[in-house]
Amino acid sequence: DRQSDAIAVLRSRGVSRLQIFGALVTQSLGLSVIALVLGPLIALGAVVLLTRLVLAPAQQQESLNLLLGAPVQTAYALPWLASVAVVAALGAMIIAINRATAADVLAIRRESARTTRKPLWQRLNLDVVAAIIALTGSLLYALVLNRISPALQFQFGFLGLVAPFFLVVAGGLLFLRFYPRLLQVAAWAAGRGKGAVPLLALAQMSRSPRQAVRTTLLLAISTALMFFTFIFVASETQHLRDVASFSAGADFSGALPYTSDVLPTFNDRVAPYQQIPGATAVALGYVAALSPSAGLVAYNQQLLAVDAEHYGQAATWDARNSTASLSSLMAQLVSQRTAATRQGAVPAILNGPLWDALHLTPGTEFSIAVPGYDQGKLRFMAIARVEHIQGIYDSAQFFSGGILVDYQTYSAILAKVANVDPYPPNFIWLRSADDAASVTSVRTALTSGKLKLASLVDRRALTQDLITDPLQVDLIGVLTLGAVAALVLALVGVLTAAWLNARSRLTNFAVLRALGTSPRQIAGVLVWEQSIVYGVALGLGALLGGVLAVLLLPVLTFANARTNRGDLIGAANLPAIQVIAPVGALALALAALLAICGGALVLMTWVVARPSVSATLRLNED
Repeated sequence: DRQSDAIAVLRSRGVSRLQIFGALVTQSLGLSVIALVLGPLIALGAVVLLTRLVLAPAQQQESLNLLLGAPVQTAYALPWLASVAVVAALGAMIIAINRATAADVLAIRRESARTTRKPLWQRLNLDVVAAIIALTGSLLYALVLNRISPALQFQFGFLGLVAPFFLVVAGGLLFLRFYPRLLQVAAWAAGRGKGAVPLLALAQMSRSPRQAVRTTLLLAISTALMFFTFIFVASETQHLRDVASFSAGADFSGALPYTSDVLPTFNDRVAPYQQIPGATAVALGYVAALSPSAGLVAYNQQLLAVDAEHYGQAATWDARNSTASLSSLMAQLVSQRTAATRQGAVPAILNGPLWDALHLTPGTEFSIAVPGYDQGKLRFMAIARVEHIQGIYDSAQFFSGGILVDYQTYSAILAKVANVDPYPPNFIWLRSADDAASVTSVRTALTSGKLKLASLVDRRALTQDLITDPLQVDLIGVLTLGAVAALVLALVGVLTAAWLNARSRLTNFAVLRALGTSPRQIAGVLVWEQSIVYGVALGLGALLGGVLAVLLLPVLTFANARTNRGDLIGAANLPAIQVIAPVGALALALAALLAICGGALVLMTWVVARPSVSATLRLNED
C-alpha cells in the first residue's frame, strides 16, 4: 500500500508491470532470507526468556543448559517450520505485489474516492463458508461424539477446537459485510443534523470503507486473541486451584496411621493433630468404599462419616456443590443426632448421581450394606442433595455415588442395631494458616514422625504441581506468545495504515481547508473516523474474544496430575470449568490499546496539518 502511488506513477511513465513486479519480489526475497536467518535466533531468545519467567528455579537450569549448550543447533533444529513460515509470508507478499501492480493512477484515484470493487473475502463468500464449517463441526461434535467409541472420540476431538475458530471468523466477517451499510445509515442520520464534521467523516467512510474495514478486521482479530488469552489463563489457573481443592478436600487430607495399641478415644486420636503449630481446624472421619452390591445402583459408592462439628471448618467446599453452605449442611447433621439415634436411621447427604439414581426426596429412607454390619443393610434417611462431594469423582473411573453422614450418629446407630463397636476413624481433614511458617510446620508433621499420614494430599503442593506441569506451561506459553505477536503486528499495521491513510488524503483535506474548513474541523473529521474504527474494532474484538473463550475453554482446559491416592484428577472434569474474566488486566490492556490508537490519531492529525495548502494543491508527479 505504501508504494501503490509510486507504482501507479511508474506504470504511467512506461515501466512495465513485470519489471515492477520483479523489483518488489526481489526486495521481498531479501527480507525473507533475513527473516529465515534471524527468526530462529529471536525465537530461541523468546524461549529462554519464557523459561526464566515461568519455570521454577530448580527446573530453569536444566532447561537453560539444554537450550544454550549448543544455541545455533537448537535454534535451527526444526528448519522446516521456519521455512514454511517464510514461504507463507513470501506468498502473501507476492499476492499483494501482484494486486498493487495491476492498478493504474486512474483506478487508484477512483477507489480512493468511492469503492467499486468488493474485497476478496466477499467475492469468495468466505464468511458464509466459515459459518457452514463452524455449524457443521459444532453439530457433529455435539451429536456424534457421545455416541461413538472412545477411540473414535479422540479422532473427532479436533472438531471442538476447529469449530469455534471458524464460528468467530464467520461472525466477524458477517459483521464487516454489513458494516458499510451501517455507515451509510449513520451518514444519512448525520446529514439530518446540524454538524458538518460527523457528516463529512461518515460520508467518506461509507463511500470508501475499504481502509476502515481492513483496520477494523485487523485490530478486532488481534484484540479477540488478546482477550481470549487473558480469559483462558485466568480461567485455567482458577480451574487448577479448584481441581486441587476438590481432590484434597482440605488443605491437607490423608489416611490416619495404623496403631496396634489399644484403640484410643476419639478425642485422644484428634488431640495430637490439633496441637500441630499452624493447624487451625481438624476433623476426623471414617471413609469406606461400598461395592455396587451394597446399594440399589450398579456402580460403586463411597461413604464419608465425618465429625460434623468440625468438618465445616476443616474442609474446603466449592460453592457450586450446593446452594446451602457446608456449615449449614453440617448443622443439619448435628441437630438430628438425638432423633436419628432414637429412630435408627442415619441422616445422609448424597451427591447428585446417587440421589437421582435412587429417586430420592428429602426425608426418604433407603438401606445400604456397610462394613461391620452383617445383619443386612443399614437404614439411612436422605436429608439433602448436593451436586458433588469434595474428593468423590462422579465418573466411571472412580466412585460415582457419595454419601456424607455424621460420624457420631453413624457410630451410635451402628452400635445400637448391630451391638458391635464401630470402626475407628481412619481419615483426617486439616486446615492450616496461610503463612509459610505454618504451612511448613503442618507439612513436616504430616510427612514424618508418629503423625505421618498415608496417601497425604497437600492442596497447595498439588496446585503448584498442576500449574508448573510442562503441558500447562507449553500451552499457556504458546497462547501468550501468539497473542502478543499478533497484537504487536496488528498495532504496527494500524499505525502504518493511519500514516498511509493520512498521506493519501492530503489533497482532500487541503481542498477542504481551501474551501474554508478550519484545522480544528479537519481534526474533528479524523477523530470521528478513527474513533468509529477503533471503537468498533475493540468492541468487536472483545465480543469475539469472549465468545471464543466460552467455546474453547471446555476443550482446552485440563488438569494433568495423579494424587498419592492414585486418583488421576481432572479425568472426571471436576469441578466444572468456570469462565473467569480478569477485569483489571483486561482494563489495563484495553487502556494500552486505546493509548496506542490515540497515538495513531495524533500521527494522522500531524501528517494532515503539517503541509501547506498551496504546496499540497500543486500538481504532483502523475
